[in-house]
Amino acid sequence: MRISFSGRDIPNILTIIRVLISPIVYILFSIGNPTVDRITAFIFIIGAITDMLDGLIARRMDASSDFGKIVDPVADKLFMFSALLPFVARGIIPSFILYVIFFRDMIIMALRNLVASRGITTHSDIMGKIKTFVLFLSVCIYPFGYDRYAVYGFYLGALISLVSGVNYSVKYVKLLTGGENV
Repeated sequence: MRISFSGRDIPNILTIIRVLISPIVYILFSIGNPTVDRITAFIFIIGAITDMLDGLIARRMDASSDFGKIVDPVADKLFMFSALLPFVARGIIPSFILYVIFFRDMIIMALRNLVASRGITTHSDIMGKIKTFVLFLSVCIYPFGYDRYAVYGFYLGALISLVSGVNYSVKYVKLLTGGENV
């Protein structure tokens, strides 16, 4: 049996790589060793790059797929929480930060799926991208002695999560009730 890939498969391959990296990030950050944390930060950066590239490549190559539309958002959440969960367990960040980000993401994912089930296409807005960037940056700088700034970044990421969650929710409710197109 021969398996062949085309350039159109690249976004899905990048998504799968992120899924596969997630448990590694979780396990390594759970160890709590400064040297292991720094190595894990570099692995996390690789995953963050796949997150950035998969959507970019899919749009540029017109390579969107049903697989990507379903799995990519789940891979994004899995990847981020693979870093946040050990940080909570180690006492680096309080659990409410995790809860805010988790519930915001689940509510938005549910609303986005509901809107999509009605044939309406939506896109991420800048607040969601800023939230992701702030959280990625915070995870990456923590192991390198910028722990205070990283913790501030986690708080900021939670705040942006709340604001963008309200923003998305209002947009999606308007779409569902026929009030506005996004």
